[in-house]
Amino acid sequence: MIENNIILRVGCIDCGHFFDADLLALYRVRGGEFSLIGQTCTCRLTICRGTGYFVAARSMNEPLSTLTRGGNDPLNLGGLNAADLEPPTPPEPSGGRHGSVSRFVHHIATRATAA
Repeated sequence: MIENNIILRVGCIDCGHFFDADLLALYRVRGGEFSLIGQTCTCRLTICRGTGYFVAARSMNEPLSTLTRGGNDPLNLGGLNAADLEPPTPPEPSGGRHGSVSRFVHHIATRATAA
């Protein structure tokens, strides 16, 4: 998986969140013979702590597959790909970079004169 640059994520069956999984760290801890097929882990969200399943794809634009025995899909991925899990691009601030700095400086100056 490492040599093929496989995209690896963990999806929680309880809360529905997905997280990156570090293949190199797994290799260092478990070794090269360890298989992720059928393995689960605990969700990273403190308030959830549900069951996480490993999912993988060959590239960002190919469908993810849940790494389970027998081909079942407890996460119901339905053709979801890794790119679908990326956060959206943040919008450009109105007024540009300097506009937001100007508003911040004005806000601080207003607070200082009011005090």
